[in-house]
Amino acid sequence: MWENQPWIREEMSAFEAFAAERFAAKGVAFKEISARLLLSGGKRLRPAMTILAAKSGDYDRKRVFPAALAVETLHAATLAHDDIIDGAVLRRGEPTVSDRHGVNMAVYTGDYLFAKSMLLMAESGLEPERTEWVAKAILAMCEGEMAQYLGRYEITSIPQYLRRIARKTGLLFSAACAIGGKAGRLADADAKRMARFGFRFGMAFQIRDDLLDMEMDESLAGKPVERDLKDGIATLPVLFALRRSAELEPRLRDCFAGGGDMAAFLDAVRQIGGTMDSGRILGKYAEKCRKLLSELPRQVTRDALEELTEWLMSGGESLQIQITI
Repeated sequence: MWENQPWIREEMSAFEAFAAERFAAKGVAFKEISARLLLSGGKRLRPAMTILAAKSGDYDRKRVFPAALAVETLHAATLAHDDIIDGAVLRRGEPTVSDRHGVNMAVYTGDYLFAKSMLLMAESGLEPERTEWVAKAILAMCEGEMAQYLGRYEITSIPQYLRRIARKTGLLFSAACAIGGKAGRLADADAKRMARFGFRFGMAFQIRDDLLDMEMDESLAGKPVERDLKDGIATLPVLFALRRSAELEPRLRDCFAGGGDMAAFLDAVRQIGGTMDSGRILGKYAEKCRKLLSELPRQVTRDALEELTEWLMSGGESLQIQITI
């Protein structure tokens, strides 16, 4: 990523150093656990988009880096809590906080990171009313996760799925871009345009993630790729496959009950066109991202966001095939 944008690679390296400095906590056990989770890697897409949005305006690391780190810290907090609910033992190929240190410590770690995120947002110097974006993103994520939890083992509609991922994923990306825009002192209209881009990107990102889970084995994905089905959650490829063939529903319910052949079921989802249909939806969101970017003046920010949008459409040969059919 960022092969053609060396400046953003340099900026992200500086951001990593800033994050390591803010989370330095040698000798304090729970702070070291929080730091390990936050600094364990990942794509850093959300803080990168905060930085990119700010780069469109009056860019100052003293304002932008705390805002970007607040967004990433919030994301890390949700991961600690999600892994408890999911019973996950791996995150990015490493043991989760709950698996390594127990559920109680994972709960406290997530709570600590939520509070740390708010402090970082205050450090950014944004007006108090701008933190409303973060609060709304947290609220939406909680609502999305609760809706998913309460709807386990139910076969939802595709519109319901899209509303769920809007709350789980889309709105945090949107907030990351909006916060970056205001940290860069963009006009409200421009900050809102960035927010719309972030939302569309977040929707595409989650669909891409669901598609990759259909194609990758656990050693590559760093998490159990059949976990959603085991937890009673049908992702977009499954929902599209059910739309194409009602005969798959009993097999899905068998998988939900723990008695079905999950590998054979997922292969049927692919064969019947569930991933192909999902790829088309991903492509539509990516096209919306491109259209919005075309309205911006040509500058390094637009170039970088265009590159990021094209990255959405990559992800291995199998994903590329499904999208381009």
